[in-house]
Amino acid sequence: RISEIKTEYQDPLLVERTQQQADAKQGSAGSYRTKIQALSNQISALQQELQLKLEQGRNKVEQSKYKVRADSTDLIAIRNNFEIAQRQYDRVVELIQDGLKSRVDVEDKRTKQQEMQAKVIAQENKLLASRNDLINAQVELNRLRASYADKIAKAQSDRATAEGSLFEAQADVAKLEN
Repeated sequence: RISEIKTEYQDPLLVERTQQQADAKQGSAGSYRTKIQALSNQISALQQELQLKLEQGRNKVEQSKYKVRADSTDLIAIRNNFEIAQRQYDRVVELIQDGLKSRVDVEDKRTKQQEMQAKVIAQENKLLASRNDLINAQVELNRLRASYADKIAKAQSDRATAEGSLFEAQADVAKLEN
């Protein structure tokens, strides 16, 4: 029964205030739309950046593979040279025992053999460093994938939250307009 309500309890500005609330909710909905668009743009940018970074990482992996191959080939060549130097040294030692070569020749061949042995060790270290670079490049590629997956997932989550808030604001506007 409306007749029993006292007029001092009625708000004469009720319609105006309700319209202000509806306008505020409309503004809020607009802000959520803007946020959703910004997050969509951010997701797109992250996905594009990820593709470029992955391509860069794959190139690094390929370069590392080529470096390993080159260092492996160099190691084979240096080992061959070491074997030749070893055989020459052994041969000079035999010839000195037969009296056909001098001690200077033995020392010269020993020096050459030791130089080649040092080169073998240096090249083995270089090959190991190249293999390590390859592993590091592969690890970096996986790290990039994980990092960008996290960034993209967070942006998608934020966008979903903003979409939920937009729908809620739109529902509130509809309620206020009814």
